[in-house]
Amino acid sequence: MTAMDTCGPSALTHSSAALPWSKTSGCWRRSWLARSRTWSFLAFLAVAAAFVFARAENRYPAALVSALIFFQVQCFLPGCRPVERPPLCPWNWALFVFFLQLVLLPLSLLVFGPLPGVLPALPSAFAINLAILINVAAFVAFSGAYHFFWRRSQAVRERDRLRRATAGQPYHLSPQAKTLAERASPTLAYIGMNAAIGLAGLVFTFGNFAALRQYFSNPSRYLDRLPTVPAKFSVAAGLFLRPFLGFALILLWCRWLDRASDRRVKVWSGIVTLFAIPAVCLCDATFRYNRGAMVVPLVAMVAVILSGVRRFPRRTLAFSSAALLLVLSLMPFYGEFRSSDFTLRQLATDPRAREFLAGKIDLAEVFQVYAGAPQFLGFFLEQGGWGTRPGWGQVVLSSVLSPVPILGKPFRQSSGTAIYNRLIYGDSNVADQIAPFVGELFLDFHWAGVLAGFCLLGWAAHKLQSAFENARSSIEIFIWQYFAIWTFFLIFGSASVVSQVFVYFGWPLYCYLFMFRTQGLAPCKPAPGRASGLAFKMAGEVRR
Repeated sequence: MTAMDTCGPSALTHSSAALPWSKTSGCWRRSWLARSRTWSFLAFLAVAAAFVFARAENRYPAALVSALIFFQVQCFLPGCRPVERPPLCPWNWALFVFFLQLVLLPLSLLVFGPLPGVLPALPSAFAINLAILINVAAFVAFSGAYHFFWRRSQAVRERDRLRRATAGQPYHLSPQAKTLAERASPTLAYIGMNAAIGLAGLVFTFGNFAALRQYFSNPSRYLDRLPTVPAKFSVAAGLFLRPFLGFALILLWCRWLDRASDRRVKVWSGIVTLFAIPAVCLCDATFRYNRGAMVVPLVAMVAVILSGVRRFPRRTLAFSSAALLLVLSLMPFYGEFRSSDFTLRQLATDPRAREFLAGKIDLAEVFQVYAGAPQFLGFFLEQGGWGTRPGWGQVVLSSVLSPVPILGKPFRQSSGTAIYNRLIYGDSNVADQIAPFVGELFLDFHWAGVLAGFCLLGWAAHKLQSAFENARSSIEIFIWQYFAIWTFFLIFGSASVVSQVFVYFGWPLYCYLFMFRTQGLAPCKPAPGRASGLAFKMAGEVRR
């Protein structure tokens, strides 16, 4: 009896991809992800309780609406519930980011009040409430679009299931899975080529080892010398080429995971991963100490451990998760260090330097600032006149094109980020804050722009989730999760940041996908009666 027979047809109603090493003789034990209606309702109750006990000036009724809508979507749109296996995938990441926007951030406003960060003044309560409701509208459009395309894909899967049932084919991993995963993994020559390109990027950027050493030992002094926008060939070449070095390390790590024997993976995967993570962090730290450039690859690496083409020991997941949590916990401190006058030696030897930097960190404010709390969107829209003079696409287009060398120069002053920073500082030369994408859409097209933009983003979420489920190797899992994390940055971040990532950081990934597409190894639509991917097979796993 196959897994489909055991779980029954009803289990297919909300089916999702399952891991190849999952059991094929029964349904998975329900995890907390499968109980999304329960925990989203409890989250709504927590927000309601916080609203009741909040100080009068911190009571924002829209916070109740946002938590309630998140719960309602979990109840009535089954396609928008979390994927139970694997727990870290593009759709679950998008849902997590929206949970931050609609539940946790409004909850923090009720508990701590809106914290200004760098804003010259807080917006009105009306602006904050409306900002929350705009995020709610964006979530509804995003979820509706994703659910629509999910339902269409379910119909295709159901036809494939019936075809398999007729042919008597089970839904489990084929014996050739590991062999084909090895074919899809990169060669050592290709990895070496990426490493050489990345090292060339370091040479273009720093010139010599002494400059690289100074960059790490005294970041504030060195960063002042680096232009934000590449004005010289060497700077531009460094930006384009440096990502290849970190990607080479990830390629090597993924190749080892796919090709090593089961015994070696069981014994050494945790240690290999523990060495790979700091090496990748060190390479990605060369991008002006950009925290996103460091964290996003680590999250994608954890996705590989959770969703790979083989089962990894629990200690491997524990090591990788602990390393990720350590890096995340150090990020606020890391941000203060890069803008301070302290050197790395002072930080390591002088406890007063560490205490001084730690004293500047307010965790509640850090959370609201970096997660994009509603007061920042409210300030952007209120000071921007609520879009009384619509840009008709100028703001979004300028944000998308502004990071592009040469071509983007005429658009930089009209981008959402430039407008936002002028509203904060009154100076067009400062650009250290990012405008929320939803605000850029609102200034261009009002509510219609928000709804249309996030419907398009919901379609992109479905495409990314499908590509992730059809991944053939560990490196493809990494690539699609990496793209998904940056794409869903649009939920609370700026289009200019996402455009910058895809323009400068994406070339190693583009080259890999192009190389293996020309070799016939790129993900493709499955033939009738065949499984769609190697990393994920239909094994009766469901989204309940």
